[in-house]
Amino acid sequence: MKTNISMPHGYHPLHRIGKTLGGLALLLTLGLASCQQEPRQAFDQPAADRLDAASREFLKTLKSSTNGWILELYPHRRLKYGGYLVALKFGDKNMASVASESPVPGEPTNAWVRGGYHVKNDKGITLSFDTYTLPLHIFSDPDKSEGDGTGYGFQGDYEFTLMRSTSPDTLLVRGRKTGNVMRLIRARQDAKETLDAAIALKAKTPTAHSLYTQHCYGLSGKIGGKEVIVYPSEGGYNSFTIEEPATGKREDLPYAYTTTGIHFRSPFAGVSDLLWDEAEQCYRTAAGDKLSPRQDPDYEGFKEYLGTYDMKCENWKAPREVTFSQHARNVYEIKGVAPKLVILASYDPANKRFEIQTQRVTKDINPVRLIVWDADAGRISWGEGLGMYSKLDASYTGGKKYVLVSNGRWGYDANSLYLYVINVGAYKGFGGDFAFQKPTFTKK
Repeated sequence: MKTNISMPHGYHPLHRIGKTLGGLALLLTLGLASCQQEPRQAFDQPAADRLDAASREFLKTLKSSTNGWILELYPHRRLKYGGYLVALKFGDKNMASVASESPVPGEPTNAWVRGGYHVKNDKGITLSFDTYTLPLHIFSDPDKSEGDGTGYGFQGDYEFTLMRSTSPDTLLVRGRKTGNVMRLIRARQDAKETLDAAIALKAKTPTAHSLYTQHCYGLSGKIGGKEVIVYPSEGGYNSFTIEEPATGKREDLPYAYTTTGIHFRSPFAGVSDLLWDEAEQCYRTAAGDKLSPRQDPDYEGFKEYLGTYDMKCENWKAPREVTFSQHARNVYEIKGVAPKLVILASYDPANKRFEIQTQRVTKDINPVRLIVWDADAGRISWGEGLGMYSKLDASYTGGKKYVLVSNGRWGYDANSLYLYVINVGAYKGFGGDFAFQKPTFTKK
């Protein structure tokens, strides 16, 4: 495994263009300074002319890279989705090629798409992408149901204000909407090749879901000499939650992938980069600290409920075979209740039992819901958090039989389940019953 990275952080710059970016930084500094009251004789040109010159220099710099650029794009002002790589190539006639790492599973955006761009003076030297391209605008499109949901999306940027250069091949830009500061890095190899290499590496690294399948929960080890537990984002986004077991302190740490690992947006314990060690399937720091998958402390109790059951309901003529399989950490997926129905149940490690709560079982605008039903009083409710938990039937001697008991969050006795669409009524479209009266589960 390679442990040395050419700057900057996982990317490898081409020939240095210090004069170009140095001149750009000087022009930008002069342009910003011109907003203040200064003696007229301090400059040879008016402020507007200096800003126009800086804009032309910025555009020239963007177009000068035949390999293109890599933007570490951080959508959302609270950085809760982490950072994503966007490959850019700036051409003539204000047209650019754009490809990106997708924040949406199953919606790839890593193929080049052409769209318009402009560099202009608009309260600063601004790079604006003014033609819709999915690879970039997927981060700002409010019609996307992912992220914060329809009407919001990921709340990202498509306009960026130039701030300064931090090296001959790295510029800092600020998102006009989010205010987030991001790196724009000159690509050493073709920008799309860099993007594809980072995406390929990402596919090998641990996610919350892949760790569950190994019966692991987070990564444990050291960063900067500190003992930590690192939890990948439950939503699959590019962000960690880092816990320090000694103090219980937790910190969210967004990052972007590189061709060799990940780069933290802000250092943790003095460390900015983690390197992926494919041979050992772990992260390492340049100093030798290591982060490896951590055994899930809840799994031994969780697995007791995995398997096949006979499910009975008072309104059924015969029992049905249902299966409990792992859906996520401490979450079961129950199949067999009705032919096309999938129900989720959570595992409560403190009480070593499972619980079924009200939930949406389709993703429609007016979804089908699994709701609670008091079969004796004839009452139903879809209130959030209402449900039933499992209780071992001590009177049954033929094995393990579980009855469902109300979790006590409803004013009535939640003793049954019901499929329901609000303002419509009972739902019968899963190929089976819609009412499950006083269910029991007997393990086979």
